Amino acid sequence: MKRELSELKPQLVVASSKTQDMFREIEEETVKVEAASAQVRSDEKVANLQAAAAEELKRECEAELAQAIPILEGNVQDTLLPFLQLFSISRWLWFK
Repeated sequence: MKRELSELKPQLVVASSKTQDMFREIEEETVKVEAASAQVRSDEKVANLQAAAAEELKRECEAELAQAIPILEGNVQDTLLPFLQLFSISRWLWFK
């Protein structure tokens, strides 16, 4: 049994070394991931602020449009309808 343990000791040393290397690698990657996560959180805050500003602008535009459409429709009826009626009358007179 001691002989088997003695034979396996070099393999244990190699495995231990590989494990330590993997832990170092994981720690390095963790630092990189944390930095990237912080950047993503920062970008997310900026994007949320921009989205809120865009939403506010959209609401303002929709409110102005809601006021402008009835005015436009009223002007079209007041100006275009008499013109079309005049056009129809003059066309009928021309056919006679």
